[in-house]
Amino acid sequence: MRYLILVIYAWIGYILLVSCEKTLEIHPGNVDRKLTLICNHYMDNQVRVNISVSDIIFSENPLLFPEDAAVDLYEEGIFKERLVYKPKDDSINYGNYYGTTKLVQGKLYTIKAYHQDYGSIEATDIMPMKAAVSDVLNKKYPLLEGETFKSQYSYTIEDDPNIKNYYFAQIHYNYLLPGAVDTITGDTTYYWQGYGASEIGSSISGINLGYRILFTDETFNGQTKTFTVSDRSPNGARAKEINTWVEVAAISEVFYLYTKSAFELQNSIDEPFALFSNVKNGYGHFMCFNSEFHYVKIK
Repeated sequence: MRYLILVIYAWIGYILLVSCEKTLEIHPGNVDRKLTLICNHYMDNQVRVNISVSDIIFSENPLLFPEDAAVDLYEEGIFKERLVYKPKDDSINYGNYYGTTKLVQGKLYTIKAYHQDYGSIEATDIMPMKAAVSDVLNKKYPLLEGETFKSQYSYTIEDDPNIKNYYFAQIHYNYLLPGAVDTITGDTTYYWQGYGASEIGSSISGINLGYRILFTDETFNGQTKTFTVSDRSPNGARAKEINTWVEVAAISEVFYLYTKSAFELQNSIDEPFALFSNVKNGYGHFMCFNSEFHYVKIK
C-alpha cells in the first residue's frame, strides 16, 4: 500500500512538472476503500454481521457504517434470508445487521453484501461439528483468604480422523459477590460477576492468547486424547459462591488462520491488511465456532 501511494505521488509530481495549468487533489485515505465484513459466529446464536467501509483493516482513518447495504445469508448455496439493519443502541452497535437463522453444524454458509457505492463482497465458512469432549475433571488448590486459587482441568477429545480439526480451550469464572447492604434489615445483596481466564496454560502446544489456547489435531489425528488446562483465578476471597466452566470449541480453519495471523502480527511491522481474510473483494472475516461447556462448582 505504501508503495502504491508513493507511485501515485510520483505520478502527480510528474503531471505538475509538465503542466502548470492543472491542479490535482488526492486523498490517500480513500484509495481502495472497500466494504468490510466482520462476523464471529457461535452456533447457538442468531446471525449478526457488522458492515463498514474502510481502506484497510485497523486503519487510522474513520470507518463508515452504511445503513443501506444489502446483506444476505446462504446455506449450502441456497438463499436463507436478508439480514436487517438495526440502528445503534449503544456505542458498540454501529453497522450491525441481524438475522433470525441459527446456523447448523456441518453446513457451509456464505454471507454476501452489496452497496451501490462500494460494490459486492462475500465470505464463506463452515460451522464445525461440536467437539466430542468427555471426562472433564477438576483439581483445585485451596482457596486462601485474600488470595487467588489455581485450578487444573483434564478433558478428553475424541478426534474425527476424516478431517483436519481445529480447537480452542478456555476457562470462565462466575463469582457471587456481595453488593449493597440494606440499611433497615442489614441484609447484604449479592450479584454475579463473570471473569475470563488470564494466565491459561495447557499440556498441549498451541497458540496461547493468555485467555485461550488454540490448537490443531496434528499430534493426535483420529485418536482419543486427554489434555489438561489450568489457570490462576481472579481474587475469590469475597465471593460467596464460585462456579467455573471449561469451554472446548471446535473452530473452523478460517477461525484458526485469522486468529493465528492476528497473534503473529501483534508485534509485527507489517501492514495491517496482511491479516488473514476470507472476504472476496473486501476486508474482514466470517468465521464460525461450536463450543462444548462443562461446569464445575468451586465454592
